[in-house]
Amino acid sequence: MQVLNGKFKNFLGSYKTLMFISLLSLLPAMLWQGEISAGAYFAALAVLAFQYVLSVHGRIHTLCLPLERLTDGGDHLYGTFNKRWYRPTARKLARTSALCPLITAISGSLGIIYLVVLVAFYLPRGLYLFNLMRNTEKIRERQWQYLLDEKPQVAVHMAGTQNVAYQINQWLPVLEKMPFQIVIVLREKHIHRSMLPTSLPVFFAKTLRELEHFETAGIKTVLYPANPQKNAQFLRLHTMSHFFINHGESDKAVNQSKMLLAYDKLLVGGPMAERRLRGSGLRLHDGQVVHVGRPQTELRLDKISPHATQTNITVLYAPTWEGFTEDSNYSSVSDFGIALLESLVGSSNIRVIFKPHPWTGSVNGATARAYQQMQAICAKHDFQHAGSDHDLYDLMNQSDILISDVSSVMNEYLYTEKPIIMTNTRHLDEKMLHEQFPSSCAAYILSTGEAGLSLLQRIDSHDSMVDRRRQVCNDSLGDFPGGSLERFSEVIMQSLSRTTQPPSTNGEVGA
Repeated sequence: MQVLNGKFKNFLGSYKTLMFISLLSLLPAMLWQGEISAGAYFAALAVLAFQYVLSVHGRIHTLCLPLERLTDGGDHLYGTFNKRWYRPTARKLARTSALCPLITAISGSLGIIYLVVLVAFYLPRGLYLFNLMRNTEKIRERQWQYLLDEKPQVAVHMAGTQNVAYQINQWLPVLEKMPFQIVIVLREKHIHRSMLPTSLPVFFAKTLRELEHFETAGIKTVLYPANPQKNAQFLRLHTMSHFFINHGESDKAVNQSKMLLAYDKLLVGGPMAERRLRGSGLRLHDGQVVHVGRPQTELRLDKISPHATQTNITVLYAPTWEGFTEDSNYSSVSDFGIALLESLVGSSNIRVIFKPHPWTGSVNGATARAYQQMQAICAKHDFQHAGSDHDLYDLMNQSDILISDVSSVMNEYLYTEKPIIMTNTRHLDEKMLHEQFPSSCAAYILSTGEAGLSLLQRIDSHDSMVDRRRQVCNDSLGDFPGGSLERFSEVIMQSLSRTTQPPSTNGEVGA
């Protein structure tokens, strides 16, 4: 249902549909008054023209300015308006204006006022676009100078559809602590609207030509937190080093893609990830895999003694999404997850935080329906439903135990040394489960949702996997004398120095 709702909303939100609705809004007036007034005709034409301008605004802006620095405050010289604070968006204006012909048919003066107000909302952005078209070359030169002024050495490349900003957000605290100049390169502007505030410069680059500007500006190394198709456009620039840093360390099959072979280096957590890659049959070249840990865990997560006794327990249930194919569906957002939440109802000493992956229900209709049921359970029984505006690391620190699927959430939680429960939605036997998903060796296994409460009570009574979790943590996230943040920095610094000897895969960086 959520999938269909999303497609229906996209259809209703398209400019062509909105323009058709504007014309259609004349029908009620004709049925009510028996005719359509000249004012209503004029209003309809004016609205269609207004909606058309709104529909081409973004395209004209990008054509004039394919390379652009994105900021919170904007360029004071040219009146750039940032969508974080300037509302409404062009699409919202187009949607609102569709009612104008109907309002004009009912009251001509009211319709005119309504249209004037809408145009007034757009006017600042329209004036900026007009100024941009008049001074395109001058503003382009200014944007190019902004990039040169940064003297960038490292770029972080981000591309993708909606809801991908979490992939870069988790890296921002790490990147902000690096001792070299970093710029973030976005291929779609919508990513910026969902990014957390950062001190790092952020640029939008539309085409291949704009990517070449970063090469000219002095970029030596490009980091990739994800694997979208547009990465290939940057990878074609052979003078740079291209490092895949991923946005999570897990046993998912997606972390064994042949696309990984395109990168010069694969920066992974620890030995477990390298065994996973080599065991998949990928023809990795010598020195391509480098262990750097997960610097985010070091910066954001607290280690709390698993032996601490407490009366109340906070459970973080953080299931993954369903993936694009059934083979990559590890999600417990299904009857399994519904039964799990229901098993925890009525437990006075258990606080539940439900934090699903932001893409949950975006592909599979059955997952979307289960997600809605699970949200209803949370609302009815005062379980916390943490959305995309809740920081996952903060929730990890608040919790005493994690329930998760096969995902990077489980691997990062290992750093806290607190207990972990992993769902076994495929009902594999223990041997096969540990072979396919080595991280599961550190977790208590939950094979049915109904058994959730009893397993939690057993762990609360006696946690027998403390030492095992520490072993798997070192295997998954690595163990470095100076810590993973220092290790990550050293590896990138080495790429900037253009040394010929590749970094070693253990705790020491090659000289």
